[in-house]
Amino acid sequence: MNNFIYQSLLKSSLCYRINPSLKQIKRFINKIANPQNSLDASCIIAGTNGKASTSYSLYFLMRNIGLNVGLYTSPHIFDFRERIIYNDRKIKEQEIKDIYRTLCRLKEFNELTFYEKMTAISFIYFKEMKPDFTIFEVGMGGRWDAVRVIPSKTVFLVNVSIDHLEYLGKDRKTILLDKAFITHNREEAIIGFRMDRNSIKSERCYCYGEEFYFNKDNQFILFSEKTDFGYPEYLPPLYKSDVASALFYLTKNFNKRDVVRSFKKTVFKFPARFDFIRTNVILDIAHNPEAFFYLMKELLSRFSGNISVVFGICKDKEIELILPILKHKRIKVIVYEPEAYERTLQKKDLIKLLEKYRILYYDKICLKELRKEDCLCITGSIMTVSKFCREYGYSPSIFWNEG
Repeated sequence: MNNFIYQSLLKSSLCYRINPSLKQIKRFINKIANPQNSLDASCIIAGTNGKASTSYSLYFLMRNIGLNVGLYTSPHIFDFRERIIYNDRKIKEQEIKDIYRTLCRLKEFNELTFYEKMTAISFIYFKEMKPDFTIFEVGMGGRWDAVRVIPSKTVFLVNVSIDHLEYLGKDRKTILLDKAFITHNREEAIIGFRMDRNSIKSERCYCYGEEFYFNKDNQFILFSEKTDFGYPEYLPPLYKSDVASALFYLTKNFNKRDVVRSFKKTVFKFPARFDFIRTNVILDIAHNPEAFFYLMKELLSRFSGNISVVFGICKDKEIELILPILKHKRIKVIVYEPEAYERTLQKKDLIKLLEKYRILYYDKICLKELRKEDCLCITGSIMTVSKFCREYGYSPSIFWNEG
């Protein structure tokens, strides 16, 4: 049944095509009486890298406070129901089947993209579940993303770097302007980096490195005052601003003792994001130059041996900016073709690019040959991670309940 509904959603829609407009989603939600308007106790999280880690940080901290929490993220790793989470479980097959059967009769629903359909289904589901708080992760950009229609008072802009150039713009400044649209007409924006605030259109704006940050001793600073929070040592430095952004929101809006207690209980793990499934086997869906740079930098500093990179990527990514990062004497590239998909870069085409940059490559994964000082990193796209896990019997560190 799960696969039947998934295929039906794909078949009856514009599939994965990007739709740079809010007209269709607005027309549809007006038809069904705007269920998203019941979700004012919510936030929206936008950015290039760090959206998921900020979303999960907020989610687990809120759950450990004792709240009923909804979480909407994309894309999924194995099961499309992973996108819609309520209190640690995926939306049930019967629940999504019931919602789909009602909506599929509507012409306006069948005109939506797959992503817009899933977003609309999440609105209806969370309205029915009545969570204390709901977290929505932007799919791409900010200006035209379907979650922008949610009346959240708070938005997060956690990071802006080069990605999706075809849709968002050819440089960081243009991409920032697109993503910053998510801040328009909001009460507050929480920014995960220092920036010129003129492009932020919310009533209030708070930036990492100014109003809040982790200092050099990994202590959380809030409005120049030291707090009881210390950055988890097991996390790489690149997640500092994401965890700090979540802490900033919580300390402003919840009882401090509850937040401190929750922080002590929370183990910060992000599925397929710096996700160790064995001592020296890691899943990470890095797929843009900045993410690859920090991932390789961290792994090279943690392991003294070879870093074997199981690498498969989509052809619309900035591959020729990523490949030079992999040209290192301790990095070995293992060519791996992700699950078949129209955007997948075929193995033979990836090999041509590797040869162009004179990067040595292999085509076999040998887990038995890994030494304790070596690391195997599966990366490049979520499809690469998904195929590897299915093929070798692994799963990410967070696996949601079926319900």
